[in-house]
Amino acid sequence: PQPAPADATPATLRVVPAEVIAPAGEPVSFEAWLFDDKGRFIRKEKAEWALEGLSGSISADGTLTTPAATTAGKVSGTVGDLTASAPARLFGPLPWSFDFEDGTIPRHWIGAGRRFDVAELGGSQRLHKPPLKTGLSRSSIFVGPPDMKGYTVEADVLGTKKGRRMPDMGVINQGYTLDVMGRHQKLQIRTWAAHLEKSVDVPFPVEADTWSRARLRVDVDGEKGTVRGTVWKKGDPEPGEWSITYEDPIVVQKGAPGIYGDSPIDVYYDNVTVKVNE
Repeated sequence: PQPAPADATPATLRVVPAEVIAPAGEPVSFEAWLFDDKGRFIRKEKAEWALEGLSGSISADGTLTTPAATTAGKVSGTVGDLTASAPARLFGPLPWSFDFEDGTIPRHWIGAGRRFDVAELGGSQRLHKPPLKTGLSRSSIFVGPPDMKGYTVEADVLGTKKGRRMPDMGVINQGYTLDVMGRHQKLQIRTWAAHLEKSVDVPFPVEADTWSRARLRVDVDGEKGTVRGTVWKKGDPEPGEWSITYEDPIVVQKGAPGIYGDSPIDVYYDNVTVKVNE
């Protein structure tokens, strides 16, 4: 940017980079930039740095150092009476696992907001998608960065039943959703719900108030890819074969792992794992 006139009045302070998504354990450098009241860049400034929620430390020159484990929070810089902050999510290596027994949703997850909470069910704490009073019932949570590939995501899922209503629920891997569709009693793999020409369905008996395990894997071979899903009742032996397979001639190359739900009634999730493809 072009510097503002020398007599410009500082009005805002920005921390650069404005948002960080990076591997945990690798240093990240921050700077404090001053802007005038017209939004014009003035100069870089030496700031006093602080961390909010992040594990690790930040040096006087703005270098953030964290352990090699997932952490999320904010980096703030102060110059005089001006303070600005930037969110940061730094991810440790796979495998990851989440069981919600501490009663909280991980801070680095994106999309949970007010649409999910943690609730007790069957003597344990579970991730819970309650009915919404207003707005769309469909929601997704993303638990990792968007440049991931070559992994398998799994979760326990349980849908309730009210009258004839049953939920859709499942997991997300690299731009693909494995949807356990209670009302339609089937499984579906898709990339985009608005364009189901890139999807595949198979019949599947979905039982209400019963835990099932859902697994989704994506394998990339050049421009093509194979997406495989398996769902089975908790406590039963794992199937020897995949429940559903989709061959995509133009595969999604990268994408974040996640959790999916679409329901006007209660849905529960537990024991979410993400691991490197074996």
